[in-house]
Amino acid sequence: MKIIFAILLIFVFTDKTMSFRTSEPDGCGPNETFTTCGSACSEKNCEEVLTSSYKRNCLQVCIIGCFCNAGYIRNTSIGKCVKSC
Repeated sequence: MKIIFAILLIFVFTDKTMSFRTSEPDGCGPNETFTTCGSACSEKNCEEVLTSSYKRNCLQVCIIGCFCNAGYIRNTSIGKCVKSC
């Protein structure tokens, strides 16, 4: 059980969407909002939407950073929040 928990933690902290996060409130891009307790599980990205594979298994932990506003999706190839992919 500890091994599974460790693997899940590693997955959460190495998730490619986290590379676009900033810990600075002023560092958010257009269509993004800074939060001190966002979830890596809640933000969809274009790859998941286009392949219909939005079924992440991850822990609900607080992540500090910028997240897409409602109605926007993270385009991981450019690191921006977009209306459609």
